[in-house]
Amino acid sequence: MKIAERYLLKESIKTFLFGIALFSTILIVSKIEELLEFIVNKGISPVVIIKLLFFLMPALLSIAVPMAYILGVVLSIGRLSEAKEIIAMKTLGIGKADIVKPFVSFAVLLCIAMTLFNLFVMPESNKMYIKTLFNAITQKVQLVINEKEFSEVSDKIIIYTEEFDRKKNILNNINLRMKEQDGTMIIFAGTGEFFKDPDRFLYQFIMKDGSFSKLLENGDLINGIYDRMIVNIDLSTGFQHSDITDFGPRSMTLRELRAALKEELPPDVRNKNLTELYKRFSIPLAALSLLGFALFLALKLKVGSRALGIAVSIAFIFVYYIFMLIGFDLSEKGVLHPVLATNLPNILFLVPSIIGHIKL
Repeated sequence: MKIAERYLLKESIKTFLFGIALFSTILIVSKIEELLEFIVNKGISPVVIIKLLFFLMPALLSIAVPMAYILGVVLSIGRLSEAKEIIAMKTLGIGKADIVKPFVSFAVLLCIAMTLFNLFVMPESNKMYIKTLFNAITQKVQLVINEKEFSEVSDKIIIYTEEFDRKKNILNNINLRMKEQDGTMIIFAGTGEFFKDPDRFLYQFIMKDGSFSKLLENGDLINGIYDRMIVNIDLSTGFQHSDITDFGPRSMTLRELRAALKEELPPDVRNKNLTELYKRFSIPLAALSLLGFALFLALKLKVGSRALGIAVSIAFIFVYYIFMLIGFDLSEKGVLHPVLATNLPNILFLVPSIIGHIKL
């Protein structure tokens, strides 16, 4: 690598790191309200919130890194162009290809690295986010249940137990009242177990050797006995999920997504899985599809001021982001093929990016 190329790349990496910090902060701030809701309404400790934020970072970085690189290019090259350093390089015989080469090379490496990151690191981190949140909420439920008291474990379930072994999660002499759409169910059990199922994001009360009475809304009463009854409480409907890290395709590895797509799935579920699979490749491509446009802005408009450079970069990155969301929505609804839909912003920006590169 030539000295000029190293110099250009070094300048862009400095602002690239600044861009990562900037966009990560913006995305974190957008999640603060949700995280605070966990503290205020769910009783989750601040220590757990810090862990959640840590596991949330890979999902944020998958979006922030490509955008940060574009910001880095605009700011660094804009400053050098405004300071006449680009003109000086051309005077010394350094051509356009030499100026562009390090940025294209780094963008290609960044696309490869972020694709691998999205395929393997991000889904595992998303799983840890979900499990940490799940364990925090279910631990709170364990603390809510008190012996010889009626304890409200959700907006639909109230439980009474004579004895509760918190280490083994075993309950004795249980009275569980559950609201259902068609009435109220009262379940009696000699013994039961509190069971967590993080893979399905729910917890269960497994009741044994008991009876039940169900009072329907029309006044009818249904009675019965059972040997074993399972009461599921689905936490996925009990509180708001993150729109970045969600329980489902976002937490599935590449192998899990491929396995799921081999199964017979409803069209909407299949479309969501396909969208998630292809957008792990399309988002990193933003670094390449926007590069020519970014270089054109930096060299022709001479965006040297940091404030102006940030404003201009965020403006057209925002437009890219809007088209990205539109493409994801069209893919999930089955309007466009997932490959085409998830790459909609890359396709739309590719032409002006190429034109910008030619006009440098």
